[in-house]
Amino acid sequence: MTGGALRRDVALSIVLGVAAASCVLPGYEVSGDQGIMSSNGVDAGSNALEAIVTGADGACGECLASQCSAQRLACGDACKDLKMPISPAMELSTDADALLQCMVEQCDETCNVRWGCVDKYVWPNLPDAYNVVLRIVDPLSNQGIKDVSVSACQGVDPGCALGGGLSSTGTTDDTGYVTLQLQSGFFGYFLIDAGPAYFPVIAYSSQPMYRVVTSFTLNIFQRSWLSVLATMLQSEVHSDASHIIFRAQNCLPVRFADATAATSAYASGVTVSYSRAGAHSTRVFYTIGGLMVDPAASGTTLQGNGYGGAFNLPVGQTSIVGSHASIDVINAGLPLRADALGFLFLVPNARN
Repeated sequence: MTGGALRRDVALSIVLGVAAASCVLPGYEVSGDQGIMSSNGVDAGSNALEAIVTGADGACGECLASQCSAQRLACGDACKDLKMPISPAMELSTDADALLQCMVEQCDETCNVRWGCVDKYVWPNLPDAYNVVLRIVDPLSNQGIKDVSVSACQGVDPGCALGGGLSSTGTTDDTGYVTLQLQSGFFGYFLIDAGPAYFPVIAYSSQPMYRVVTSFTLNIFQRSWLSVLATMLQSEVHSDASHIIFRAQNCLPVRFADATAATSAYASGVTVSYSRAGAHSTRVFYTIGGLMVDPAASGTTLQGNGYGGAFNLPVGQTSIVGSHASIDVINAGLPLRADALGFLFLVPNARN
């Protein structure tokens, strides 16, 4: 990635476990001028309400000025690139964490921190090709898997054909790592084939977060795993169908997807639907408490880290919609394959 952008490794990792009667599921630059702060945290100039975070005016500015001025003062220059709306595309120093946490905990209702970015932010445009590093791991052994075929595929080609949508391909080394080169305008998915013991995986992000996240880990599963989950929904796995697991996140920066504090990018209250159903398709399910399947949940939960899924979907292009407070906030299109598992990282819609 060019332009000196700050890179951070984000582990988009998946965990597996089984509890009595429950099954554990998989665990995938905005800048602005800042006002001058005085010693008591109030803007020394005339733009007092925008001194805390650029672009925060009206009731939001008042809330931040009254609740978060100390955190902004302590953050100093590390928060100079923080502006409203907060978005997944932001790359922030950890020095900004206290301020962002204050914004979420004290002013989310007035500033709409978690969902204010929808259709209002952009991802960086990269002028040159860049590399991404993937590590493919078996969660049962917690070891990288060697000799796994991994391909980067443009979303317009569900077949990922050579001379068509195939952008880059490689094979994992002895520790499970592979490096792929992406073209500057890449927007697609990663196709992962670890052999007959594992489900082939289509890993897809609804927004091109790999432009700011250049290294990540993806755990893949042996085929027996999906059958255990299906029994929780009184269903069974059909080899002529496809299956999805998704993780929904809100507008907080991608790095916060793995945060353990109250400030987490994992989204709660997102209802997910898919466009095409088959005779044996299950309803969408969600997780709660330790990533266990909760058949009664009607949306994603913070306790369940925003995860959910569905089994036995028809093969072919499928549209996925995530809604929050009855408003569509996430849209994705995924090329589903027979006898394969789609991992979807559902990120709020950016501005077209």
